[in-house]
Amino acid sequence: MSELRSVAESSETPTPSDVSSIAPPDAALAAPPRSPLRHALTLLAIAVGAFAVCLFFHAPNLVYWSHLHDPLLAHRPEINRAISTEVQIEDPFAPVENPSNRVIRWRLLFPLIAHYTHMPFTLYLTLPYVGALLLLAMVAHVVQAHVRRWSAAALAAVLVGSLSWFAVGTGWLAYFDAWYVLGLVVVAFVPSRFALCVAALGCVWIDERFVFGLPGAMAVRAVCLGRVDDNRWRPILLDAAVVIAGLLPHLALRLPAMITGHDAQSVSIFEGGLRGELQRPGDVAAGAWNGLALAWGLIALFLGLRSDRRRLARTALLWIGLVTTLVFSLVISGDPSRTVSMLTPAVVAGVIVACGIRLWRDAPRRLAVVLGLIVVTQLLLPTKHVFGSRRVPIVMLPTAIGHYWRPDRDPVICNDLGVAALRRGDLATAATEFDRAVAIDPSDLTAVANRAVVRAEQGDLQTALREIDDVLRRAPPDWPHAAEVRAARRQIDAQLIEQRPPPRVSSPRLPN
Repeated sequence: MSELRSVAESSETPTPSDVSSIAPPDAALAAPPRSPLRHALTLLAIAVGAFAVCLFFHAPNLVYWSHLHDPLLAHRPEINRAISTEVQIEDPFAPVENPSNRVIRWRLLFPLIAHYTHMPFTLYLTLPYVGALLLLAMVAHVVQAHVRRWSAAALAAVLVGSLSWFAVGTGWLAYFDAWYVLGLVVVAFVPSRFALCVAALGCVWIDERFVFGLPGAMAVRAVCLGRVDDNRWRPILLDAAVVIAGLLPHLALRLPAMITGHDAQSVSIFEGGLRGELQRPGDVAAGAWNGLALAWGLIALFLGLRSDRRRLARTALLWIGLVTTLVFSLVISGDPSRTVSMLTPAVVAGVIVACGIRLWRDAPRRLAVVLGLIVVTQLLLPTKHVFGSRRVPIVMLPTAIGHYWRPDRDPVICNDLGVAALRRGDLATAATEFDRAVAIDPSDLTAVANRAVVRAEQGDLQTALREIDDVLRRAPPDWPHAAEVRAARRQIDAQLIEQRPPPRVSSPRLPN
């Protein structure tokens, strides 16, 4: 086995194929630091700092948390999953009634722990935050172990925290994206096969996205640990065998259920996501960009610098693994902005590769400046959750706090509160909320259409009809609510016809 050195330790002038040499010896990550306590405290400080920075720029929509047990707002992603999860904790093996949450039927690790330890539900809701801190600390540890620069480790942690998994895990209650992404990072960068087995054994019971992210993570592992460079196929096969062994208990239970029709929900979710995504390429592109943004450039850098025609095995394995995970991330569900976080290991590898470019060897401050500019730009870019044709903006913490105390300043919140009031028959409150939403954002066609429905319920059919026609005239061809609005217009037309007096019929003139 040829000696492989970290970027910081190499003093030779790199050749073009070696400018991104990031593969240290297998023991590099496993070896304990000189001062384990100091190292752990530094990682904790970086994780907490990165968490605070990312939470400031990608804050949760706090106003919905106060409506956790309001059934009229149960459709909101911020609280929807938590409602079903609370029921699941009471009886982990009971059927999940909410169709949009039936996917959690097999995500049993944390519900089982909470059920048998009698964990308070409030404490349970903090577990995604614990996972986020562990993931950020792990990223910092990996980058520091490869490049020996704490500044790069801290910036890498903030960059990874700016990806979509963070906004989902910290803003949508009972979403455990941080934990499965943590598992993928462990698979990609930790040499220990025991850690590999634990990640596979546990994370598959947290989120199935872990399985779909494995091809990319295993490809990064093979490259970053130098497996392919030395034609060490036996360790690669052993790694794959360990992962498969960890997945076997889950697959042994789930695959027969899918084949026999007892888990038709899993099949329908995948098929529905595939059909939907193939029909909406614009939504896929928007979701992919909002999920990773500038981090796509780091993935491209990793692929470009680690692809070599003289090392076809490494290049083929890397491309096949990452492209497979990318395809899975775009077709397994209708929220591509969330699922592209499966490529997080490639983003981390891109940071490490970027730190190994010869340009920074003698100018570490220049590296810190460039990485800092990338991180700041990433944080300042406007970001949205994309699921289907819906776009939900991710706001900064001051805005989220302002919306919590003054929800009448956010058109989306006003519209949701108006819908809740309409469903319970409070037309006056509904009209007020929809008026506020339209006043804040006149281009919000959903709020205008909802206000028209309220006007129709109040008997002002002519005004309602004018507003409906205005909405249909301004709506884009692919507006998802167009069919509902047309149906509402037909109902208003029918009511207008019923209110019209019968036409006056003149008596026929009879001959004398």
